[in-house]
Amino acid sequence: MHPSNREIKRIARAQLSGQYRLPVLAELLVALLPALVLLPFSYLLTNTASLVQNIIYDLAYLIVLILTAVLGAGRMYLQLNLARRKPFALSDLLRCFKVRPDTYILAFLLYVVYALPYLAARIGFGILSIYVPAFQGAPWPLISFLIKLLLLIATIAILLRYAMVFPLLLDQPDQKIRAAFQESRRLMDGQCKRFLLLLLSFLGYALLGLMSLGVGFLWINPYLVQSVIVFYQDLTGELSSAENESSSVQSSFAQP
Repeated sequence: MHPSNREIKRIARAQLSGQYRLPVLAELLVALLPALVLLPFSYLLTNTASLVQNIIYDLAYLIVLILTAVLGAGRMYLQLNLARRKPFALSDLLRCFKVRPDTYILAFLLYVVYALPYLAARIGFGILSIYVPAFQGAPWPLISFLIKLLLLIATIAILLRYAMVFPLLLDQPDQKIRAAFQESRRLMDGQCKRFLLLLLSFLGYALLGLMSLGVGFLWINPYLVQSVIVFYQDLTGELSSAENESSSVQSSFAQP
């Protein structure tokens, strides 16, 4: 039987207890480094920016998104080691740049591809509502809203199925991306709703993070990532194995 989301979050807090310093520093670097890389290109976005300048900025933004994804995988590797009580260090952030970075880049790009129908609908209906008079009156706003809503739900459902791809690749860096996506789909079979509810349970924390002008996310995001890791450990059976091992050790100490 799977633990409740409340129990998963409790285990995540226990794993982070006394170990928050490095995850917070990792979160800070994951936020700052991509922003610093993108900063010089942001000066290209002016009212008089040419098409070439906009294209350069868009390419830079895509590269920064990829950088953020690979850094995020490194952060997850750090927190996976933390969960398993293995040595972990800030240098773990760069691990995925050293060990088959193309794997994590391609996995991220696949996520983007899965989200393309929804993004294309948003952009397409936005352009039509501005430049085509026929799409400015009823019933087109309602139709566009319903289509975007259905595509959003479908996109979320797909992304939930493949939510465990990155931890699977971290555990088995030599496996093919297709195999990781298939394994994630197998693990998440019947678990998507539970995982979605786990993510939604952090909405209150997200509001607190916004009220703190983003500073609170330095602690909230590591907590969220750790909860995802515990969820992954539960799906793979690692969590129950660790609990059984811990119970065995406690029993042996309790014997006279």
